[in-house]
Amino acid sequence: MHDDEIVRVREALVCLYGAVAAVMRHDDDGTALLLADLTSCFGELDDLLVAISVATLERLEAAVGAGPSIEPAQGRPIAQELLSVAHGYHVANRDAVQYAAWRLDAVRQGDRHQVVLDIAGSRAIANDGEIILGATALLAATVVLWARRTGQTPTRAISDLCLAASIDMAS
Repeated sequence: MHDDEIVRVREALVCLYGAVAAVMRHDDDGTALLLADLTSCFGELDDLLVAISVATLERLEAAVGAGPSIEPAQGRPIAQELLSVAHGYHVANRDAVQYAAWRLDAVRQGDRHQVVLDIAGSRAIANDGEIILGATALLAATVVLWARRTGQTPTRAISDLCLAASIDMAS
């Protein structure tokens, strides 16, 4: 990877985690600004959504690795809990969040064809902006899960992710 590619990836991470922080704070203006910057880091919607999915999968893996087992809140399955938290941000319609969740499996398996089909399905029910918001809300929900599993507050967890991305940007 060339230096300019590394800088673009780091810039995208700063925008992504900043947008997640804005979603978590219910800062609609900040979310819109950071997602516009994030979108400009990618040439295609597919690449952007895959990047958000990879970040989401990475946070899920970190949450799973943080303890013996993931115990759902109030007895609900973890997937349902994540969707409930993501929906609770009220930034995207339920279908856009659901498609973001379905896309995780295709990304995890490296199934580019299924990712493309999932994105086409998303576009049938939402515009590109809402699709991106749905994926970002799901990432925010995984940060909340990870925070719980590591004994942090969600605010502290996302602050640490933002700081890590920013420090990487400076190095």
